[in-house]
Amino acid sequence: MTGTDATAPSDPPGVDLRSDTVTRPTPAMYERMRSAPLGDDGLDGDPTARELEALVARTLDKEAGLYVPTATMGNLLAVLAQTERQGQVLLEATAHMFLTERGGATLAGLAYLGIAGTAGAMDLDELERTLRRPGGLRTELVGMETSHANAGGAVPPLEHMRAVMEAARGAGARVHLDGARLFNAAVALEVAPAAIARCADSVAVCLSKGLSAPAGAVLVGTAPA
Repeated sequence: MTGTDATAPSDPPGVDLRSDTVTRPTPAMYERMRSAPLGDDGLDGDPTARELEALVARTLDKEAGLYVPTATMGNLLAVLAQTERQGQVLLEATAHMFLTERGGATLAGLAYLGIAGTAGAMDLDELERTLRRPGGLRTELVGMETSHANAGGAVPPLEHMRAVMEAARGAGARVHLDGARLFNAAVALEVAPAAIARCADSVAVCLSKGLSAPAGAVLVGTAPA
């Protein structure tokens, strides 16, 4: 037979590995978008956004959630909500929040300080020394990241994350988790997402990281008093 065989199976679609944000909604998600109730988020709130916020908060065992356009915004809001000016935020030295987002320090009036680490997990001894350093800036917040983008997608063990939280709380600091890829980390650790989220006071998750949404993030934490 000459020419192209019209009945021959086509090549399977390629996998685009340029970024973990190259995601597309599923047919079921498109249908849900079409039929979703709509409201005014600037007035009484959009019911779909509110449902999403409540779902993520419930899934991660937190009191409340806030939908935001990007995880960068979610991380910055977490910093602003949990710190006082003229303090410092401690992060693993190759963390996304430290290398890419610390320009937010100009808004928060804080210093961002990198703590050396291995495979995305900060050195616990160095963390303790920094937290206890006499005459140093007051540490307002300690940040973690999972999975860790600049460490090749490494997932710090839960034991390490719990140790970071214990050290931070012992020094009177709160803990934020840049959990942009938290659900991927939960799969890697074979635990429920809430088990990871319990290692932090606040968590930002990105909806475009393996969850098929083209944009958006949700910040979860304690409800307003």
